[in-house]
Amino acid sequence: PNVDMTGWKFDNDVVNSIAELLAIQNPKDGQRVAVTSYNPVNYALAEPYSPRGGGDFKYISALSSKNDGGVVINGWVRQDFGTPNPYFFGAYGDWNASAVTGNDDTVAFQKCIDYVLTTEPNLRAGGKRLMRLKAGNYNITTLNISSNNGWGFEIYGEGLYSCIWSDAPVIFNVTTEFTRFRSFTVHGVKDYSSYYTLGQTMFNFKLINNRADIDAVFNDVKLFKHAVAFKVHGRGLTFRNGSVQGDMFCDIVCDPSIIYDTYFSQGLEGSMRHYVFENSRTDGINTLFHISGTGALKDYINAMSIVNNQLLFVKTLISGADCTIRGVIIANNIGGGIWNLISVPRVDGLIDANNRWAYDWTPSNSNQFEIDSMYRLYAISNYARSVKITGNVIKGSRESLMVLGKDTPKLWQNFNASYNEPSTAVAGDSYDINISNNTFTNFANAVIASNVAMIDFGVGTLKDVKIIANTVKSPSTLSNKYWVLNAPTGIDSLIIKDNITEGTKFARQTIPYVAQLYASDTLITSVSDSYYWRDGDFIRGVAHVTATNITVGLGGLLTITLPTSTVIAENIAASSLAGAGAVVRMRGLANTPQVEIRTLDNRIRLMSNNGAHINATERLSNNLEFAIEFYYRVR
Repeated sequence: PNVDMTGWKFDNDVVNSIAELLAIQNPKDGQRVAVTSYNPVNYALAEPYSPRGGGDFKYISALSSKNDGGVVINGWVRQDFGTPNPYFFGAYGDWNASAVTGNDDTVAFQKCIDYVLTTEPNLRAGGKRLMRLKAGNYNITTLNISSNNGWGFEIYGEGLYSCIWSDAPVIFNVTTEFTRFRSFTVHGVKDYSSYYTLGQTMFNFKLINNRADIDAVFNDVKLFKHAVAFKVHGRGLTFRNGSVQGDMFCDIVCDPSIIYDTYFSQGLEGSMRHYVFENSRTDGINTLFHISGTGALKDYINAMSIVNNQLLFVKTLISGADCTIRGVIIANNIGGGIWNLISVPRVDGLIDANNRWAYDWTPSNSNQFEIDSMYRLYAISNYARSVKITGNVIKGSRESLMVLGKDTPKLWQNFNASYNEPSTAVAGDSYDINISNNTFTNFANAVIASNVAMIDFGVGTLKDVKIIANTVKSPSTLSNKYWVLNAPTGIDSLIIKDNITEGTKFARQTIPYVAQLYASDTLITSVSDSYYWRDGDFIRGVAHVTATNITVGLGGLLTITLPTSTVIAENIAASSLAGAGAVVRMRGLANTPQVEIRTLDNRIRLMSNNGAHINATERLSNNLEFAIEFYYRVR
């Protein structure tokens, strides 16, 4: 426009509110009016309501019958307004949670949501469904984000200055796919003075068509005082750069009604995936992720990530009475006030790495540390497979690190009693468990009087366990510590090496076997009480055999069987030697024999001092007994 304003046309109509705008008689096409505020402002008040939701309007008679409550109101069309926000539709944003006073903004909020969903095409059609949550305190009940032509909707606010207050059973009921929420705060109560009062469900996600494609993302969102922050009936919840305080963060609901097909990403194994809690903090929460429901999808909870968080006062990270979690990563977290990490029946793929887990309090009395310690970190009642626990600092525990194949009782009472269910032991096949390079302080402290272990194993089978290079500090007053209770058997089933213990030593982890004494090919054993353990590439053990009433005149070279086959030891010169040993107890020979182990026969050979193989005919009586400590290479 020209600077001297020559030829300008002025519309000098200015009204105080939308009500005054609608009171204009016989408006003309093209008439423009400036509205100060959607709702009237009483400037006589000491603290008047701030003008909000106003703007420039232009009258278009062809739209006189249309009214969406904010953008087109009986022919008055809002001009140059940018991203829609609830103030355009009559929200006050004036809730005072201390005085518990203010206006209800539910209708205005819902009108804004509906406007965005109905006027903008979805993302796949090139639309941009954005809703702005400007600074304010909004008092609302239940809101519905619903669209039959879904795919795409986003609400973004102004951080701490955009707050929602609600005590509704469900605050946001979301039935559309691919939603985004960022930079605002939700309180599950309207009265902030009642600290221990919790709301119910903040966000309920379930698609209209019962597909599993939820795909909701939250960034810089803060959630306070909720029984359940999220109920997700399907896949895809990402929560980043936020904070939560309440009873449960996310309930992953596996409804039988959820539809899946044969395509991988939409099938049974791919439908329930991608649950992320990242770069966030908790300020007291009983359960982070919980799996519920009876649908088949409960056994395919995939790709769960809990990474780079500050986790304060969390009772358990992942729980569920009947579910299988697969491909879980828990890494680089700092945890304080932790009780339990995993409490589920089945685990198939878990990495717990580089975390600091603790239940920290400054002791106020001599028993404080005993009270404020973690329980079992892993309570798995059926089976665990492909589990790696490495690089963690774990401070204070009352029980074993992992309880596997045993009942998992309820350890605490949630605000919502339906969660944190107990689970009954079921026999399963557990394997490939690696516990390495962790530091434990006050492991299994004085609260526990019974046996404790790195793995307390119950029913089922267990193999391929490695417990390597851990540093374990535990109270010296306690005994009965084991690496594995009810240890597995087999050559590669248990490897324990390079661990450092301070305080009470762990019991040596042994595997029983039946050693047999032979005179050449004749078995002469009467009693065998023998055991061994795995030490890296070597087997070490004790063979204790007794032979009584040996047949008079029986001869043959004396050998004792080993628990496994052998390989040539690199540090022994003779090519067929696999190991050696020493006789610690002997009865029935004149001289204590030497011990060698060769790959030729995979047995302990009893040798004389001149290197000759001892024959049974050299015995002094018809009774023989040997207790031999041995070691040999197995790979």
